[in-house]
Amino acid sequence: MELEQHINSSGNLDSTTSVTLKDGTKVTAPNSSRIAYEYEPRLMLLQEWNMFDSMLCSSYVATKMKTWSDNGIMKMQFLLGRMGFAREECKQKFQYMSIEIKRQMKDKFERFFPEFGLTDFYYRGFFLLHGYSSKVSAADVVYGVTALLESFVESDGSCASSQFGEAYP
Repeated sequence: MELEQHINSSGNLDSTTSVTLKDGTKVTAPNSSRIAYEYEPRLMLLQEWNMFDSMLCSSYVATKMKTWSDNGIMKMQFLLGRMGFAREECKQKFQYMSIEIKRQMKDKFERFFPEFGLTDFYYRGFFLLHGYSSKVSAADVVYGVTALLESFVESDGSCASSQFGEAYP
């Protein structure tokens, strides 16, 4: 709650500019990057991946549904079908998914997920917004940095986490 108050008081939410297009139309657009907060699902890298892979790799969904096993994957597919989401649509990159499905997601998640033991699926998260074009979740940045720190560079045998320690002593 303290971070939300800081974001609200910093004034970055209202930094917009009015732009006049060639045809005379006035459009308001954000000035620069800003931080916003909203509820987001516990799905790993959803904005960059597709919904199916995001659910499959999410630590929250994986531990509850045991998606590392065939039965867990079938259970997840059954859940998606029960919500009325077509498999092809769920395997399409999130950015290109149907707007209708994106609008229905939260309601369907809250309605069907508790039947499968997935409660408290949404949490308050922070995003970096740059204009209307990009939206980066703080949680996704954490996943990316963690992956880099845990990965090994095989050519010389050193790992990224030791390289990070050398770069930032």
